[in-house]
Amino acid sequence: DNVLPIDRCSRRIVPQVQRAGYNVLYREFDGPHTVPPAIAREAVDWYLQS
Repeated sequence: DNVLPIDRCSRRIVPQVQRAGYNVLYREFDGPHTVPPAIAREAVDWYLQS
């Protein structure tokens, strides 16, 4: 990802959020900065169930 490099962003932030006691579902995917449709649908479903 040219916008948010995974090594410097997600792979550092996710463990910090988990250590703070939050439940994290983290999905890495290949490709540019665009979230794949299947992952976007999963996120919307999760949000609507919350």
